[in-house]
Amino acid sequence: MSARRPLVLMILALATALMLCGGCLRRNGGKITDLFISDQRYVIDDTREMVRVYGRLDNTGHGRFRQVEVEIALVSKAGGTRGENSVILQNIQPLEKRVFAVDVTSHGRVSGVELKIREPKAP
Repeated sequence: MSARRPLVLMILALATALMLCGGCLRRNGGKITDLFISDQRYVIDDTREMVRVYGRLDNTGHGRFRQVEVEIALVSKAGGTRGENSVILQNIQPLEKRVFAVDVTSHGRVSGVELKIREPKAP
């Protein structure tokens, strides 16, 4: 029986390690509130009915993100939506600053742009 004891302990240790690592792999390690958009700007091209949106995603925390989605909404003066698009940014590292650019088709006159950061929806 004493020969089986080290094997049982090794299996328990391995199971514990796998459970801990499994949790780490599923989680992104960071809080979405650690992310924000800086250097946001946009260029409206009325002839092509397109808006080019630029920004920089800043991760101010020490967590990693496998994927982050930046949603872009074009808005009118009255606050109505005039177009939407999003971009998926992958492998965001702690304290990283990631530049992005996205084209959004406009459906009417645009007076501003709203950006939101979120974790992507599962397919």
